[in-house]
Amino acid sequence: MKSKQKENNSLMTGQMGELLTAFQLVKMGYPTEIVRLEKIDLLTLVGGRKPLRVQVKASSCKREYDTRKRGKRRPYSTYHFSVCSGGHPKQPLTKEDCDIVALVAIDLEKIIFLRTKELEGRVTKRIGPTKFYDGCTRTTWDNCLRYKSQLTV
Repeated sequence: MKSKQKENNSLMTGQMGELLTAFQLVKMGYPTEIVRLEKIDLLTLVGGRKPLRVQVKASSCKREYDTRKRGKRRPYSTYHFSVCSGGHPKQPLTKEDCDIVALVAIDLEKIIFLRTKELEGRVTKRIGPTKFYDGCTRTTWDNCLRYKSQLTV
């Protein structure tokens, strides 16, 4: 029973991430549609060009423990994102899969956008809560668009 509940929570977390990301992009003036096609969750139009393909990954803050220092368990908070696709073995996302990955902090309702190239070869990404600062959604989106010529395949 717990496994089914965990799966439902995971689906709800993903759906909240997609909805929040689409809302923020539309709010910033970028027409966006939720599509869920293969490894693409959203399509976003930027300046009349070919749409950008966005993969959304969502997480809530988790408490973890750092045991690297002589077995001492030092607690810290982090967001842990699975930035890959597939089951076993997990496959890192590539620029052929999507252009931008949106990392959504569900509890903070903030987003960090990264070009897929910035996650090259990775299957997980951990981000501390302080990285989700006020304005990070706009700032990281604008940073991605600076490289728009490299975004679409």
